[in-house]
Amino acid sequence: MTKIVRFDTEGNLDIKGEFSEVPDALEFDGESDYVDVGHSDVLEMNVGDAFAMEIWIKPYSKHRSVLVSKYDTDSHTGWWLRFGRGTDDSFIVFGLRQDLSDQILIQTDDEVPLDEWMKITALYDGSGDAAGLSIEINGEEVDYSIDEDDTLTDITGEYPFTIGARDAGASWFFDGKISRLKFYHESSLVGYWPLNEGSGDTVHDKSGNENHGSIVGAEWVYSIEGNRFDTEGNLDIKGEFSEVPDALKLDGENDYVDIPHHDDYGDMSEFTLEMWIKASHQQSMEFFSKYDTEDDASRSFRFYNQNNNNNLRFLGSPDGEDFDSTDITDTELPDGEWCHIAMTFDKGTCRGYINGEHVGTSSVNFDSVYNNSGVNLWLGQSHYMDRYLDGEIRDARIWNTVRSEEEIADNKDKRLSGDEDNLVGYWPMNEGEGTTAIDSAGSNDGTINGATWEESTISYSLSIKETGNTTNTIFSETGPTKGLVGW
Repeated sequence: MTKIVRFDTEGNLDIKGEFSEVPDALEFDGESDYVDVGHSDVLEMNVGDAFAMEIWIKPYSKHRSVLVSKYDTDSHTGWWLRFGRGTDDSFIVFGLRQDLSDQILIQTDDEVPLDEWMKITALYDGSGDAAGLSIEINGEEVDYSIDEDDTLTDITGEYPFTIGARDAGASWFFDGKISRLKFYHESSLVGYWPLNEGSGDTVHDKSGNENHGSIVGAEWVYSIEGNRFDTEGNLDIKGEFSEVPDALKLDGENDYVDIPHHDDYGDMSEFTLEMWIKASHQQSMEFFSKYDTEDDASRSFRFYNQNNNNNLRFLGSPDGEDFDSTDITDTELPDGEWCHIAMTFDKGTCRGYINGEHVGTSSVNFDSVYNNSGVNLWLGQSHYMDRYLDGEIRDARIWNTVRSEEEIADNKDKRLSGDEDNLVGYWPMNEGEGTTAIDSAGSNDGTINGATWEESTISYSLSIKETGNTTNTIFSETGPTKGLVGW
């Protein structure tokens, strides 16, 4: 599969992959639509069982209805999570019932809005008391009142687990959209219906328990118009997308990025340098350079490739004058292909990495690098002998700590937020236009000299997590904040 770079229209989301639009919610008509999962022992909860559920809803009207239930309307036994207490309100109601007269029940103090997506979480701690019930909306516990608090002994029975109504469509039909229902027993996920099949009349339980449900009437729709999924259906991104240049093309003659000195690099006894590059190895290439030989005490460090030998090399100075250098690796860089390079400096020990793999270790004769305030940091060019990189660069990072092989491998394919601990310089180079390379880790922006913008087409992994931010996705995957044993 060809993978391409995509950003949201504000330029702050970097997703790789081919995308297709897939409906990811069910729309219920409020009259006869529901999903019948049927009875299952793993979904059977009694008075002494702690359980919880999360469900995303977008209600259309004030309409007494059931979001999810395992309930028998003949005996009035079971539990339910409802939208609307009466026929013209939008309170959230959660309770357990043993019979028509004995139940424990709570109701939110405030009504919830219509025509908005929200995550409803209902929790029960297995205590047998109404005080053991709670409700969260969008991850925050809300105020609620105890409506009924009777003594219960048994609420079990082979009743159907139903979404959008009670008792397999007996009554109280929900009017609106539903997506992503999760059901927990104690701290274990025992049911998960993403509701993102997009077609057909079956919703699949992805918890591993295979309690699939049958759709009665409800129709597949988009949670938000413009949803994007990867072609395997396992990534959910919201927003309008455009292809944006996300790399700098350097001509090998006079192009580079000039970044001012910054004290945040620290004493430079421990640090990590990272960058994506695409270049021919038949050249000397400069990756990071903070090194000048024209003035006294102007040497700091260089991370580079020299004399066409295609290795990763480091040179540094402890005092600005004396220096030592070392070949970190003798492993060849991919010729003319995108690759990720990194090195760590740990009190004189240098380790090199190519595409997240440790490929060599060597050392120099000093414990820390002189961070000369009078010399700027250059990307793609050296102050020494005017060595320029002929190729493309992107995603340059400086950390004031020694990153492990696992940390480098796990994060090389991800767009960082810029707020990560110990990240002191981060230039994604994804602006797509202009002459500024923005430092996403601070305010140390670089000036682009001569380079042009290109699309990198790096094959990044599809590893974006759902965050709850409606720019990216409406669905947050965090669990309930309280109430379950071992949570």
